[in-house]
Amino acid sequence: MNLFKLVFTVALAMCMGNAVAQRLAYSSDGNFHDKDDLCATAMAISIAAEAGKKNKVVHVDYNNHLGKSNKKQADKHKANVNKMRGHYGYTSNIFFDDRNQAGAATNNLKSEINKSSASDKLNLHCAGPMEMCWRGANAAQQAKRQFVTAISHSKWNNNHADTPQLKHKWGALCNTGVKCKKIPNQNKHAYKSKVSAWQWLQQKGQAGKDLFKITKSKKGDCSDAGMMHFSLTGNNKPKMNQIKALFN
Repeated sequence: MNLFKLVFTVALAMCMGNAVAQRLAYSSDGNFHDKDDLCATAMAISIAAEAGKKNKVVHVDYNNHLGKSNKKQADKHKANVNKMRGHYGYTSNIFFDDRNQAGAATNNLKSEINKSSASDKLNLHCAGPMEMCWRGANAAQQAKRQFVTAISHSKWNNNHADTPQLKHKWGALCNTGVKCKKIPNQNKHAYKSKVSAWQWLQQKGQAGKDLFKITKSKKGDCSDAGMMHFSLTGNNKPKMNQIKALFN
């Protein structure tokens, strides 16, 4: 390795910091309250695939606002996730609708945490209330939790618990022994942009056209997906041209 490549590699590793992980997990709500997840979950799995990390995505659960759910909203969320999952050829057995698969989702997340090690870390993106993330971490082997980094950008998600089923918040998740990483609120960065800023997606084949429709339906707000961007790039304040670069 020449000197330039060595310096670049070291600089990249320093930039990535806590973003570095071998495997990626994602848990979101979208079935009640904030509707950005109807775009964000689809966007998150899309950018992971476009970045060449599809095979590193090992867990996706959605509609995780337990106890209260808007059926129309939840069904649309599921349809959007399945649309992009199909485009990118994800295996279906890592996707869970928490309305009726919360137990299976917990078991899968527990299993992925138990696979973790110093050389095979897991990033857990917390894009909804913390209950489902807590359940997976709490069920996993205590010695394995240190190799998991839970990522959040939202105080609302961290503290949201408005039903009897939502018993655990961000502090409880961190107390399980997983590492916790808060990044800047992604509502202030490119994953929440005007619809016009996303028009370039339509030039990215049928997957891009469908993702643009999903993005347009949510008025350009896919903010939670900024956490996945952080894991993929180390950048916690992404600009639109940097999102676009993932698709190139």
